[in-house]
This record gives sequence, structure tokens and C-alpha cells, in this order.
Amino acid sequence: FQDQTLLKALQERMKRLEHLAFAGKMAGEIVHEIKNPLAAISGVVQMMESQWEGDEVSRRLRDILVREIERLNRLVGRFLSVAREGKATERPKSVGVLETVQHVLEALTMSKHLTGRHRVHVDVPEKLELTIVPHHLFQILWHLVANAAEASPEGGHIQIAAREHMDGDGRPGVLLKVADTGPGISEEMASKIFDPLFTTKEGHLGLGLSLVCRLVEETGGWIRIGASAAFPTCVRVFFPSL
Repeated sequence: FQDQTLLKALQERMKRLEHLAFAGKMAGEIVHEIKNPLAAISGVVQMMESQWEGDEVSRRLRDILVREIERLNRLVGRFLSVAREGKATERPKSVGVLETVQHVLEALTMSKHLTGRHRVHVDVPEKLELTIVPHHLFQILWHLVANAAEASPEGGHIQIAAREHMDGDGRPGVLLKVADTGPGISEEMASKIFDPLFTTKEGHLGLGLSLVCRLVEETGGWIRIGASAAFPTCVRVFFPSL
């Protein structure tokens, strides 16, 4: 008998890369179609800003236009992240984990992903750092915590923890955990959750976790989804020291 664990892991990675290639090709085509008209709309809004009347209705219409343009820009950016080939051109550097977590929580509160019904517990040493492209750590945390919040729209507990850790291969690094008290993830869903375009949420594109997986793998680390005694869903991410 032979241990097939490594072979299966490699097969899953190859399958995921094939899906990413397909999603990247599609993303490039969509971005090309959206980019030019979006730039034109944004330019028109900027030119008309000085002509908006001062009444409340006009201000609300302006705010809606600006907000929707920003949303489309973020959508295009996410597609570009999937379409981009190769590793990041930005160089990794030492990043404070706790500081990034705090920035992510502020952003998610402003975007209404996190509400007063969510209870977030952060357990991250103040001086803990890891070497990574700073924006990539923000993206990884943003998607993981946003998913945790969306799993409990009526409120729940979310835990964000990080520690120095030695993985099963003896590599030193940082282990990050994001857990929530939502309904949990079935084994079938866990096997597909990192596939591009896979989603169970209405109105979502299924790009967030596939992007997270790719960014983690670029660091040489790994990401796993399971459960713990207190949390039905627990995402564990390991970043090796570079």
C-alpha cells in the first residue's frame, strides 16, 4: 500500500490551477468590456459634480452613482486579481499582523459586513509579524472575516487568532485562524470551496476564497477548513517564514 495523500493534494492543486486559468481568461475578457465604459461614466460624474443642485434628492443620486462606480471598480479589481498570472510584482516585507487585522475590521465595519450583532474576539500578539506583500495579507483577512460574518447574518461570534507555529514539515512560520459560530461547512462543500466561481451565496461570484487560496500558496503556505470544539467553521492558514 502507498500513501496517496500527497498525490491527491497535487491532483487537487492541478485541478484548482486549471479552474483559475479558465476564470482568468474569462476575467480578462469581462474586464476589457467593462473598463472603458466605466472610465467614461466616472469621468462624466466628476464633470457634473459641480453642477449638482444642493437639494437632498440630488445629493442622494450623486452618492448612489459614486457608490456604484466604486463597487464596479472593486469588482473589476477582483477579476484582475484572478486574471493576473505569476507572482506579485510587489516585494514581500515585514508586516504587523495585529495592525492589519485592525485595519480589516475597520473596513468591514464601514462596508456593513460587520454589525453590532457580531462579537469579534482578536487574539494576536502585538509584536507578531510575518513577511508578505502587505496588501495580500489584507485581502486574505478581509475575505476570511467577511465570510465568517456572512455565515451569521443575524449575529454570532468570530475569533481571529495568530501565533508563531511550526508546521508538520518542521517549517517555522505564523499560523492564522479565523473561526465563526455559523452553521459550518459540509465535507462536500469544503472540497469545492476554493474552486473559482463556486459559491452558494446569491449575488456572489465565487472568487474570494479562490483568490485567498492562490495568495496563500504564493507564500509557500497552506490553507485548511475544518471545525473546532467551539466553532463549527475554523479556517487555518499557515505562512512559512521566508
